[in-house]
Amino acid sequence: MQGLINFATQDANLNEVKESLSGYFFLVVLAICIAYCCMLKPGDLNEWPFWISTPSRWVLVASDWAILKQLGHADESVLSMQAAADERNSTSYLLSCSIHSNPYHIELILKRLTPLIEALIPDVLEEVGLAFDEHAGSCSEWVELPQLEELLTRCVSIATSRVLVGHDLCRDEEYIECLIRLSHSAPRAGLLCSLVPRTLKPLVARWLVHQACEFQTFLEKVMPLVENRRHNIATKLEGAEEQTGDAIQWMCDAAPTTETDYEVCMRILYIYISAIGTTSTAVGQAVYDLAENSKFQDPIRDEIISIVQETRGWSKSSLNKMRKLDSSIKESQRLHPVTTGWHHPLPSWEYQLI
Repeated sequence: MQGLINFATQDANLNEVKESLSGYFFLVVLAICIAYCCMLKPGDLNEWPFWISTPSRWVLVASDWAILKQLGHADESVLSMQAAADERNSTSYLLSCSIHSNPYHIELILKRLTPLIEALIPDVLEEVGLAFDEHAGSCSEWVELPQLEELLTRCVSIATSRVLVGHDLCRDEEYIECLIRLSHSAPRAGLLCSLVPRTLKPLVARWLVHQACEFQTFLEKVMPLVENRRHNIATKLEGAEEQTGDAIQWMCDAAPTTETDYEVCMRILYIYISAIGTTSTAVGQAVYDLAENSKFQDPIRDEIISIVQETRGWSKSSLNKMRKLDSSIKESQRLHPVTTGWHHPLPSWEYQLI
């Protein structure tokens, strides 16, 4: 028993060291970027595009509208957003190289998930309501939420899980906790991985992500489901084609035979990481902006209550009628976007600007 306690203590200490180092390197990178920006002259932003040397790559900065328009209309085969995201986030090393080489999950989301939004709204509302009642308490008056960001991250993780993996796992506390930790640790690991030489990237990815407890927990929870679904598809068992209610089945149906079960799991994890961080940040910022501009709170709240009563519940059509809510979220994203840059495509070959 003493040995098990010592092992658990050492593992916890190792995770603390990893998080401390990740935070330290992130601050170093941020300080370098700020120092370089301070060296720019006021007229540099209005001149011809210029290069910035970052610790991991050279970045071309353009502010001329004609050039921005040209970049925006460039074909994906010439200026690839997928390749840029893979390089910037080190996805091929942290998760799987097949995610960007064969991004079939994008088409699945557009064709399978988007049409189901109407049917999924009650499920999402149920999970978010339960999460708020459990962690914020059920009340009819305004209450203080000192840990709003953690609460929003948990709500987004649970709602995303209800859509992707179904009812059972979305209420598994150990599973939700591992998702929350991975949504924080994986982006930091991707940043650090992008700073080291190519030969060291697999080692950094293995040390920061693959050996982490939360990563192993995710595989323990999801891998058996993927293996079972793909086995049913391969053997064409009776009823296998009827299991189409979650993203796991969609992935298993669309995955090529050359893709392993591990790679399917990594693709699901990639969707989680992409959804949790951006959504919770955007919603949290919108709440902060409304708190700062309290005069808009009552009009938006009255609009929501009125429309929900008019349409007798939440639905896609009722959401489309909430103009004030939609406007407030858009304005929040305009003033405080999740990312600071427009886009960062990676050229596939030599590309000439006008």
